[in-house]
Amino acid sequence: MSQRNYKQQADAAYRQGDFNTAVTLYTKALQETSDDLRLLTNRAQTFLQLQRWKDAIKDCTLVLQKDPTHQKALFRRGKAYTQLGETKAAWKDWKYLQSLQPENQTIINALNELKQNYTELKQKEDSEDETNYTKKHIYINKVDILPLWAENNSKQSTDTLLKSISLDKLKTPTLQTLTQKLRTTCDTEASRHDQLMYFFLIDTTTLPQLFGTAGLEGIFLETFLHAIEHVYIHVKNKDSWWKQSLALLEQLSVCTRFDIAILFVKKTTLERLDKLLQQAASEPDGKPYQTVWKIWMHQKHE
Repeated sequence: MSQRNYKQQADAAYRQGDFNTAVTLYTKALQETSDDLRLLTNRAQTFLQLQRWKDAIKDCTLVLQKDPTHQKALFRRGKAYTQLGETKAAWKDWKYLQSLQPENQTIINALNELKQNYTELKQKEDSEDETNYTKKHIYINKVDILPLWAENNSKQSTDTLLKSISLDKLKTPTLQTLTQKLRTTCDTEASRHDQLMYFFLIDTTTLPQLFGTAGLEGIFLETFLHAIEHVYIHVKNKDSWWKQSLALLEQLSVCTRFDIAILFVKKTTLERLDKLLQQAASEPDGKPYQTVWKIWMHQKHE
C-alpha cells in the first residue's frame, strides 16, 4: 500500500475515533517516507487523544528539528507538556508560537489559562505550607464531651448527606455566584458535598451562556468533573445521575474555550472519570456514554 493510502486510512480511522488504528497506519505511512511533517504532526495529535504525552512530544520535536517555526507542532507539544505538568516548557513553546502569530486568540487564551492555573497552584501550595506550619503551634485542649452540634455532626454519615437527586429544581446561578461557590473553602465533608452538589445540580442548558465569550476555565471544568464523580459514588438513583451527567458533559463541551480548558484538567481526573463511566455503562441500569465522551476527547485534526 502506498504512503498516500496509509495516510487516507489513518485520517479516516482518526475521524471515527479509532485512535490506536490511526497510530498504526500513520506509522506505516512514515515507514514509506519519514520526512513528511504532516504525518508526524497527525500522529502527534493522535497520541494526544490516547494520552500518550511523551510520544506526542517526541513526534513534535522531530518536526521542530526540521522546521523550528512549525506552528501545529509547537502548539501540540505545548499541550503534551501541560499534561505532564511541565509548565515552563509549555510556556516556552506557546510564547514562541505567539511571536509567530501575535493575533491568534487561541494562543493568547492558552497562555492566559496556563498563567492563571500556575498562579492558583502556587497560591494553594503556599497556603498549605502556611497551614502546616501553623498546625505545629496549635495547643490541643482535650475535652471529654463534644458540644451537641459537633456530636450530631460527627454522627451524620455521607449517606445521610447525599439525598436522592431531584432534577426538578435545577439551579441557574450567575457566574459571580458560581465563582463564590468555587472559591469557598471546604474544610468539612458536608461543605465539600454542598459545593459539589451545587455544581452538579445546575441547569446545564444555561452553561454556554453563563460562561459567555470569556469562556470556560480549567478550574471550573475540573470541579464539574469532580461533582459527577462525587455524586455517582453515593447516589442510588443512577437514572437521574446519568441524565444530568451526560447533559453536563454535552453542554460543557460546547462552551467557549472548552478545548483550552480541558488541557488544564489533571490527567488523573480524566482517567478516573473514564473508568467510572465505563463501570456505570456496564451496570444493569447503565446507558451508553461513549459518543458524548468522544466529543470531549476529540480535537480538530488536519
